[in-house]
Amino acid sequence: KEKEELDDPTIVGKSKQRPGEDPESETDDSDFDEGDDALAAIRNKRISELKMKSKLNEEWLKRGHGKYQEIVEEEFLPNVTKSKHVLCHFYHKDFERCKIMDKHLQVLARKHLCARFLYINAEKCPFFVQKLQIRVLPTVICFVDGVAKDRVVGFEDLGNSDEFDTEILEERLSRSGCIPKPPKKKKPIIFGGIRDREDEDDEFNY
Repeated sequence: KEKEELDDPTIVGKSKQRPGEDPESETDDSDFDEGDDALAAIRNKRISELKMKSKLNEEWLKRGHGKYQEIVEEEFLPNVTKSKHVLCHFYHKDFERCKIMDKHLQVLARKHLCARFLYINAEKCPFFVQKLQIRVLPTVICFVDGVAKDRVVGFEDLGNSDEFDTEILEERLSRSGCIPKPPKKKKPIIFGGIRDREDEDDEFNY
């Protein structure tokens, strides 16, 4: 009983009132209490967000998220409509650029559990190749709620080079809304020179 009363916030609040003190008056103690309450609210909100994220991650993993999975034509529609965000790479087994795309998508599949990452042999799914009007390989199509919303065709949007960073593809795919936009890398600040302002570094070619 005594322990319950000490844990009761109304009892604790009364115990802090000094004899003859106006309960409505502002004191340093109340300021501290308000600060503690604010910190507790922030902490509780953060805990709730982490619990929700953990629950979502578990659900996504059950649906096959977190890995780069090959499918066949018969599995295409069930997989594309099973998750809200799906990215599917149409590839050719003999095309070098398709192998490069595979390498980057494998990394992103492990990083972004919020989306399903799939790949399918274009030679073995002629119906969907024709239906989606795929003319160039590799092609990555971004689906939202089972509807094709965006596509990355070849390497045109990736600098048209085989040596692009995974972050370049990540940023491009994020425009579809299927994955979050990656944080921008901070540019180095030059000290001791004529220029040292970070916001003007764009004028230099590193």
